[in-house]
Amino acid sequence: MTRMATEMKPKPLLLAVSNADWAEAVQRELVLRPLSTQLRVGLPAALAAASALGLSKPRIYGLLRSFRANPVTASLLSRKSGQARGARRLDAAAEKQVETAIEEVYLKRERPTLKVVWRQLKANCRIAGLAPPSMKTLRARVSARSLRERVKAREGAVVAGNQFRQLSGSLRTERPLEVVQIDHTKVDLMLVDDVTRACIGRPWLTLALDVHTRTMLGLHLSLDAPSATAAALAVAQAVLPKADWLSTHDIDLAWPMHGLPEAVHVDNGREFHSRAFERGCEQHGIRIDYRPPATPHFGGHIERLMGTLMGRVHALPGSTSSNVATRGDYDAEAAAVLTFREFERILVLGGARPLLQRGAFGAGPAAGRCLDGGDGREAGVDRRPLPPRL
Repeated sequence: MTRMATEMKPKPLLLAVSNADWAEAVQRELVLRPLSTQLRVGLPAALAAASALGLSKPRIYGLLRSFRANPVTASLLSRKSGQARGARRLDAAAEKQVETAIEEVYLKRERPTLKVVWRQLKANCRIAGLAPPSMKTLRARVSARSLRERVKAREGAVVAGNQFRQLSGSLRTERPLEVVQIDHTKVDLMLVDDVTRACIGRPWLTLALDVHTRTMLGLHLSLDAPSATAAALAVAQAVLPKADWLSTHDIDLAWPMHGLPEAVHVDNGREFHSRAFERGCEQHGIRIDYRPPATPHFGGHIERLMGTLMGRVHALPGSTSSNVATRGDYDAEAAAVLTFREFERILVLGGARPLLQRGAFGAGPAAGRCLDGGDGREAGVDRRPLPPRL
């Protein structure tokens, strides 16, 4: 799992790219990715792409060469000479003053203008004996902040939720890997340390589910609370072949589902709005669809899978049950015997294998086409190359 995380996690430099430059690269990826799969891009298609992106025809062919050599969004970033756009030239003390002004003045419900914030910043810098930054610098630092973060701080969580709501209606798919749902749950089971056998608590489980076939694509187990890292690890296992992982865990199971999804469907947790998660998905052309707030039925597919798995967990030694009343005087900590590795095996053998064998929740034929290695390619499995190893 650690190797998978390394392969999926964006390079540190990726997070240093300015929002404007990254948005430009994402727009180019939307136009050029379909063209990159064609054996020959004719003049009409090149001219149409040039018109859509405001670039010259030679520039379109140059970007296509770069993208074919490395089919990730970052390969479409503009290469500019001189200091990188968005690079910070202020010293640490001045940067701290700017960040303080943004946090304590700008990100308030009173919604002060940038001019008001700049005046306060200039006054604070003079008191500290520093040269005040320009309005342009302040505007750049504010723009670098997440738009959702700014709207939530200045206008409230309800306004931010409504503004960033991206889905409506029911969730329907036509092919495998069109939509993959990701979610977390705290497992109702106490685990023990591999060596000391002491109880180490309840783990968090992150799951990735293909909506069309209802098959489990990936999982990640951790004692840490949900994070962008946990989500990336689950996505990594969903994307990559699982033969090595199964071998290291001594699991004799054919689990052939893998490939880059077209979109991931997630809730509005902080980890899914992190820059690392967003750019990691955009880097590989994966769209992020956020579940509307207060609509748990939009995640019904993965919620049902989690409910099925947790029902099986309640039969294991060390189960905390779903509530205190049903647990009675059962001492879950004293009864705990399963380690992390053992529980991972149970999750895969008890969760993935039944879904793979019979097609989850009635998906049947669609799941079979995804798994047999024949029609699966036509149905969407492995329809895009795997991300390059970093």
